[in-house]
Amino acid sequence: MKWLIYGFHMPIFLGVSGYLFNRVNQSSLSLGAFFQRYWKRMLLPWLIAFVAFSAISGEFATFAKIAMSILRPHYHLWFVPVLFVFVLIATRVKLPTTALFVIALAVSVVGFALFGFPHYKGPLAGMTLPDDRYLTMAVFFFAGLWVSQRATIPVLPASLLAIAGLGLWQYEFWNADAVPTILAYVGLNLALIATLPVLVALPLRSSLLEFLGQDSLYFYLWHLFLFRVLTRLFQPFIGGWLLLALVFGVTMIVLLAARPILARFPVLALLSGVQPSAATLASNPSSGPLPERAGH
Repeated sequence: MKWLIYGFHMPIFLGVSGYLFNRVNQSSLSLGAFFQRYWKRMLLPWLIAFVAFSAISGEFATFAKIAMSILRPHYHLWFVPVLFVFVLIATRVKLPTTALFVIALAVSVVGFALFGFPHYKGPLAGMTLPDDRYLTMAVFFFAGLWVSQRATIPVLPASLLAIAGLGLWQYEFWNADAVPTILAYVGLNLALIATLPVLVALPLRSSLLEFLGQDSLYFYLWHLFLFRVLTRLFQPFIGGWLLLALVFGVTMIVLLAARPILARFPVLALLSGVQPSAATLASNPSSGPLPERAGH
């Protein structure tokens, strides 16, 4: 099951981010205004979460660990800087979206070949280099951006490609074939991203998902920090699935309970990635709201 989920969850997040990204509006910003916007919107909350997570993980013990944690952020913390670089490229590189997508596809395939994938090691694997996902994940963001500008997407071929990619991806769980694994991973996720217009058009609404989506950066940045702290707290007493369920439940309770408190204070809202409350905005308009959340 873990292999299956890891086959598409992060590429789809990047694809959705690209699909929702408004390239025209963001490209109209000056470079200074762009960095100011994304510093408040993404980078500052990420930096606070990065320091907190690295501190409890012992990553500040030596200079080498500090350098490595910056070059290759741990666990989920790679996503924000990688997404920011893709957004920066999309707004500053004056090429048609189709050209950016084709270039990103080539860069990602080369990245997989150089750095490797779960079942094999590429020639650059293990070297002290910046995170390879700046290369390997590019295709999925720019695929989402490209799909958002298409009038029609052939859903049936995309669905068939997704099914074939999923089957090949599962087959490669028991094999160590580099090329088929890359083809399965890229093909599966490009096909899923191609179906986003259909999924977005479905008359499905969830108040819970909309609520979580409003502060998606906050939940994304801090859930694993609490997971790590709570696991250390409860692990001496329980284990297995009971530990996982307890940690997950307490994490969500803490995040949900802290959210309205943080939203009342502009500085805390800014540092944690929470949208300021309506009352805070009314009393202090300069505090926000933050510009559109990740993807816009």
